Formats: sequence, structure tokens, C-alpha cells
Amino acid sequence: MTDTTPPQEAVAAYLRHLKVRNIRPHTIYNRRRALARLALWAGGRPLLELTAAELTQWQEQRSDEISAAARGAELSNVREMYRWAYKGGLIERDPTAGLDMPRAHRGTPRPISEDDLARALQQADDRMAAILGLASFAGLRAAEIARLNWAEVGHRDFTPMVRVLDGKGGHGRLVTLAPVLVDILLRLPDRTGPVITRIDGQPGHNSPSSISGLANRYLHRVGIRESLHCGRHRFGTQTYRACQDILAVRDVMGHATVTSTQIYASASPTVARDAVLAAGVLRIA
Repeated sequence: MTDTTPPQEAVAAYLRHLKVRNIRPHTIYNRRRALARLALWAGGRPLLELTAAELTQWQEQRSDEISAAARGAELSNVREMYRWAYKGGLIERDPTAGLDMPRAHRGTPRPISEDDLARALQQADDRMAAILGLASFAGLRAAEIARLNWAEVGHRDFTPMVRVLDGKGGHGRLVTLAPVLVDILLRLPDRTGPVITRIDGQPGHNSPSSISGLANRYLHRVGIRESLHCGRHRFGTQTYRACQDILAVRDVMGHATVTSTQIYASASPTVARDAVLAAGVLRIA
């Protein structure tokens, strides 16, 4: 079983329930992966038979494997399935009810360096350059790159724009296309359907994991340790440094609140330095 295979009959029914409710495809994808990983850990046992103690053990093991933020997202996805099963009378109690969400501390941005980005773009083929460019020059997430269609790339008031219809949390946004990104996209051969064609040559869109996996493998192959998401961090860092407007950066990054955007507000050491120097001036009337 892979981490994208829907495990077991009850979970398959839950995923069908999400589809009927018109839950976003990327949300279903994330819950499918989280439940499949739990099923692998459980060794094939039906997930609805797992006890609270066993799920606590699972969380303890995962704490050594993934970050607190990733573990929180994974637990949230798994918990939704158990809540559905409890409400539907499939289980007598929700075994995740007593599990505490891991406390994730606010991180710092990890932008890809300008030199590394330039080197990666120079050696990339046209499709890889477009993937890297959409992350680094427009701030798109891997899932947004995977779903992007040519119909969403165009002009508004004579300005090249990309329209992200279904970002994280269902938030859409418009992002201006920088000239460098326009040039990169114009190198792609097709102008209909998905902007990034399927890696396996089949019709339709890539999965988010295939986009991030392809990009990360490429970056590591050319000697760059950063991930595709570091390109998005680069975009957030550079846009904040350019405008110093956290609300504007929130909007172009597609954050639901400024809480996620705040890591970029602390990303400019020159701003902090100037503020400290200004506070060190004694102003006597």
C-alpha cells in the first residue's frame, strides 16, 4: 500500500462522504495520505479498531519522524475521520478525542538563496524552470502548481497575472507575474490544460507530491539542499522586504491570517538594525 491508497472499507466510505460534501480535492488528498500512513503503521488492522492508547503510541513514534507542524496537520486529518465515524455510530467513542495537538513554534523563513535559484534555473529544462519559477517568483505552493491551468494565466489591466482559484483553505488570489516568470512560462510548448503537464505523460494534473518530489530531487541532484517550498519562502521574504506591508504579503501568499505571514515580517535584518539604531538616538526637546 502506498501513502496515497485509500485504506480499508470504512476509510473509503469516509472519502466518498468528503467528495459528496464537495470538500476541496486537495483536502481529500491530504486526508487520504494521512489515513494511509496510519494504516501502514497499524499493519493492516482496521483503523476503527485502534484504541486511544495505540494512537498515542503512534503519535509518540511520529514525533521522532516529522516536525510538530506536520504532525499536527496529520493528526487533524486523521481526527476528522474518527469524528465522522463516531457521529455515524460506527464506533462507540472517538479514540482521538484525548490526543493533544502538538505545539508548533513559529518558525523562520528558509528562502532559497538567489545564487542557488539562478543556478537551478540555468540548468533546468523548461518544465522544471516553470515549477521553480511559479514557487519562487509567484509564491505558489506545490498543490497550486499542480492544479494550475492555462485558463488561469492571463492579463488584468494589461498586467500579466496568475489566478489561484483554490489555494490552501479555499482562498483564491491574484498574483502579478514578474517579467522573468512570463519569459519562463512562454517557453512551455502548450497553452491549454495544465500548465505543468503530467510527469508520466498521461492527461490531467500532477499530484502535489509528484510536483514537490520531482523538484526536490532535481535540486538535490544539482547540489542544492533546499526544497521547492524554499522557493515560496524566497517569494514571501522578498515581497515583504520590498513593500514592508504585511497585509499585502498575506494576500499574495494566500494566507488566511497574518499569523502565517509574520515569519516574513522578521526576515529583514536591516529593518531590525535600523529600528534599533533609531531607538538609540536620544531626542532632547
